[in-house]
Parts: sequence; C-alpha cells; structure tokens
Amino acid sequence: MIALDANGADGGPALVAEGGSLAGCPVTLFGSAAELAGAALPVEDAPETIGNDEDPALAARSRENASIVRAAKAVAAGEADGLVSAGSTGAALAASVLHIKRIRGVHRPAVAVLAPVPGGPTLLLDVGANTDVRPEHLVQFAYMGAAFMEAVHGVEFPRIGLLSVGEEAKKGTEVVVAAHERLAAGSLDFAGNVEGKDITAGV
Repeated sequence: MIALDANGADGGPALVAEGGSLAGCPVTLFGSAAELAGAALPVEDAPETIGNDEDPALAARSRENASIVRAAKAVAAGEADGLVSAGSTGAALAASVLHIKRIRGVHRPAVAVLAPVPGGPTLLLDVGANTDVRPEHLVQFAYMGAAFMEAVHGVEFPRIGLLSVGEEAKKGTEVVVAAHERLAAGSLDFAGNVEGKDITAGV
C-alpha cells in the first residue's frame, strides 16, 4: 500500500485523491477526512498541513497529526510500503528521517528524479535535499543511486557519473574532486565526471 499525502499540493486534496485513484496499486489518502469525503480511496484523517514557510524539522517533531507525519509513521510501522507527497519537500524529508530513519551508515538522505533519456532512464541525485555536502556524501549518493537502479529498474552494474563543470578529473570544487578520487577507487562502474549537457544523453 502507498501512503499518499493529500495535503500541501497546489491543486488541493481533491486533485491528489483523483490522481491516487489512477495509481493502479493500493493507495490510502492521508489528509482531512472532511475535505476527502467524496474520495474513492480509503482515508486516514490527518487534517494538519506543514507549509513551505514553516521550519520542517520543528514542525515534523511537533505536529503529530500532520498528514506527512502520519504517512511517514504508516511506512515506519509497516502499514504502508512507501509514501508519496506533493507538499513541502523539507517536511517530507524531515518526517521520513524522523520516523522511517536512514539505512545504517548513510549520513544524508537524497532526493532523486528519473530523467527519461534514450536507451533507458537516468537517475539524478541529489536534487534538493542538501545544500552543503562533503565528498563522502556524494559517494554515498552514488551507491544509493546504483542500488535503486538495480533493485527498481533491473539495471545490472549501472554506470555512475559525477556532475561537474568539466570532464577532467581535477575539474570542479574541492568536494567534487575529492569525491571523484574516491569513486574512481571504488567498486562502482564509475564513468568519471559528466556535464549538465550529458544528462539527457545518459551517462
């Protein structure tokens, strides 16, 4: 079952509920039962919303009846297999780290997107969870991305590219250069640095 956060989306809860009904898999809505009274899906009453203008970590800790918090708790309890939210990214990350937790040894979460490119999808991460990272974080993102592509898309030994300002190993910030050195010495199929223009062509 997928826990779908019905609050926070620009189109409102009704539009989220309509989209959820097209998912093709079991979905439970987390949001205001009053606003979702006509929904064709099961509803868990969680009327509070964490807005983009709030401190996400503070709100996730203090607002137990917020829809994103309730959805994250459902995943943590094994009642849901995953959660989807179109609300505050910060709130989704904070609630997930607080309740679902990270894999042991993983320092930072990452937001990933699939880019539709010729020959198959390309996964790009991190695209919004972190503003300041260390080399080891970039290396962990590479391993997490590889694991996702193997488990979800069946890509055996996926190629990894490190986004930088040039293809040369010494191009980029100190963090990027150090991450390049570690990835080159690691066990992944590391293709080296890639530039923004390479994303649409695949690594």
